[in-house]
Amino acid sequence: MADVSEAKSKLIADLLKVADTYCAAAVVTRASLSKALFGRGGHLDDLHAGSRDLATGTYERAMRWLAVNWPAEVDWPVGVFRPALEAA
Repeated sequence: MADVSEAKSKLIADLLKVADTYCAAAVVTRASLSKALFGRGGHLDDLHAGSRDLATGTYERAMRWLAVNWPAEVDWPVGVFRPALEAA
Protein backbone atom coordinates (compact mmCIF):
# COMPACT_ATOMS: atom_id res chain seq x y z
CA MET A 1 0.00 0.00 0.00
CA ALA A 2 2.95 2.35 0.57
CA ASP A 3 3.68 2.35 -3.17
CA VAL A 4 0.25 3.84 -3.94
CA SER A 5 0.68 6.47 -1.25
CA GLU A 6 4.15 7.37 -2.53
CA ALA A 7 2.89 7.61 -6.11
CA LYS A 8 0.03 9.88 -5.05
CA SER A 9 2.44 12.05 -3.05
CA LYS A 10 4.66 12.37 -6.13
CA LEU A 11 1.72 13.45 -8.28
CA ILE A 12 0.68 16.07 -5.73
CA ALA A 13 4.27 17.32 -5.43
CA ASP A 14 4.52 17.56 -9.22
CA LEU A 15 1.23 19.44 -9.46
CA LEU A 16 2.32 21.90 -6.78
CA LYS A 17 5.68 22.43 -8.51
CA VAL A 18 3.98 23.18 -11.82
CA ALA A 19 1.31 25.33 -10.15
CA ASP A 20 3.87 27.42 -8.25
CA THR A 21 5.97 27.89 -11.40
CA TYR A 22 2.85 28.98 -13.29
CA CYS A 23 1.86 31.40 -10.51
CA ALA A 24 5.29 33.04 -10.55
CA ALA A 25 5.32 33.34 -14.34
CA ALA A 26 1.72 34.53 -14.72
CA VAL A 27 1.91 36.72 -11.60
CA VAL A 28 -1.20 35.20 -10.04
CA THR A 29 -1.78 33.91 -6.55
CA ARG A 30 -2.00 30.24 -5.71
CA ALA A 31 -5.60 30.90 -4.62
CA SER A 32 -6.50 32.39 -8.02
CA LEU A 33 -4.99 29.44 -9.85
CA SER A 34 -6.68 27.03 -7.47
CA LYS A 35 -10.04 28.66 -8.23
CA ALA A 36 -9.41 28.26 -11.98
CA LEU A 37 -8.35 24.62 -11.62
CA PHE A 38 -10.73 23.35 -8.96
CA GLY A 39 -13.40 26.01 -8.43
CA ARG A 40 -12.09 26.48 -4.90
CA GLY A 41 -9.40 28.98 -3.92
CA GLY A 42 -7.87 26.97 -1.09
CA HIS A 43 -7.47 23.59 -2.76
CA LEU A 44 -3.79 23.95 -3.71
CA ASP A 45 -2.90 25.22 -0.24
CA ASP A 46 -4.79 22.29 1.29
CA LEU A 47 -2.84 19.87 -0.92
CA HIS A 48 0.39 21.55 0.16
CA ALA A 49 -0.59 21.23 3.82
CA GLY A 50 -1.55 17.57 3.37
CA SER A 51 -5.11 18.20 4.51
CA ARG A 52 -6.71 17.36 1.17
CA ASP A 53 -6.35 14.51 -1.28
CA LEU A 54 -6.56 14.43 -5.06
CA ALA A 55 -8.28 11.98 -7.41
CA THR A 56 -6.35 10.93 -10.50
CA GLY A 57 -8.91 12.42 -12.89
CA THR A 58 -8.77 15.74 -11.06
CA TYR A 59 -4.97 15.72 -11.25
CA GLU A 60 -5.11 14.99 -14.98
CA ARG A 61 -7.60 17.80 -15.66
CA ALA A 62 -5.50 20.27 -13.67
CA MET A 63 -2.29 19.31 -15.44
CA ARG A 64 -4.02 19.48 -18.84
CA TRP A 65 -5.31 22.99 -18.02
CA LEU A 66 -1.82 24.07 -17.01
CA ALA A 67 -0.27 22.58 -20.16
CA VAL A 68 -2.79 24.36 -22.40
CA ASN A 69 -2.45 27.69 -20.56
CA TRP A 70 1.30 27.53 -19.97
CA PRO A 71 3.19 30.78 -20.75
CA ALA A 72 5.23 30.27 -23.93
CA GLU A 73 8.30 32.02 -22.53
CA VAL A 74 8.54 29.77 -19.47
CA ASP A 75 10.08 26.29 -19.38
CA TRP A 76 7.91 23.51 -17.96
CA PRO A 77 9.47 22.24 -14.71
CA VAL A 78 12.15 19.61 -15.27
CA GLY A 79 11.26 16.11 -14.15
CA VAL A 80 7.50 16.66 -14.32
CA PHE A 81 5.44 14.94 -17.00
CA ARG A 82 3.70 17.43 -19.31
CA PRO A 83 0.46 16.25 -20.90
CA ALA A 84 0.36 16.34 -24.68
CA LEU A 85 -1.73 19.13 -26.13
CA GLU A 86 -4.66 17.86 -28.13
CA ALA A 87 -4.81 18.98 -31.73
CA ALA A 88 -7.57 21.47 -32.42
